[in-house]
Amino acid sequence: MTMNNDYWDTARGKQRLADASLLLTKIGAHHGNAVPSDLQVRTFAEELVDDYTLADAFEAIRQFYMANDKSKWMGSAHVNSGMRTLRRKRIPEEAGIETLIERAGIDEQHMLVYRRDLIDGIKHGYTVEQAHARAVSHANNLVIEAPPAKPRKPRQYHFAGRLDRMNLNDVIGETS
Repeated sequence: MTMNNDYWDTARGKQRLADASLLLTKIGAHHGNAVPSDLQVRTFAEELVDDYTLADAFEAIRQFYMANDKSKWMGSAHVNSGMRTLRRKRIPEEAGIETLIERAGIDEQHMLVYRRDLIDGIKHGYTVEQAHARAVSHANNLVIEAPPAKPRKPRQYHFAGRLDRMNLNDVIGETS
């Protein structure tokens, strides 16, 4: 997402800055309550993935500092990576997906769409239940239609293409 200066004046931009400030304050608490500057907050907000959730970001921070024994600072890349890891762990095993498919009554023709939407939804921060509901809705509404036929022009053969129907006299005329 491109974030120009006008973006930060919108409700979504202000919320993103507020969230980034909260996340940086949490990170700063691990380093002597360091207070982030406005530039740090804005930079952090710009670098967060678009589909972040505060719950996932806070959990990524918690897990990072639980395993951090070198007093390393956590950056936005670490938060993004931590959220991706958390979301991947939420994806059910294949048997769990099969159970969800059977419970929802998804047929074989719609199974692939359901599976793709379920996994995509979880990767974008939805809970398994929310992603399941979205995927069922998308799979049930799927209608595959052939594109409309394009009108075809009648074939116009070049002179050379009609040679099989002509004899040499038709082409060069009568010779004496």
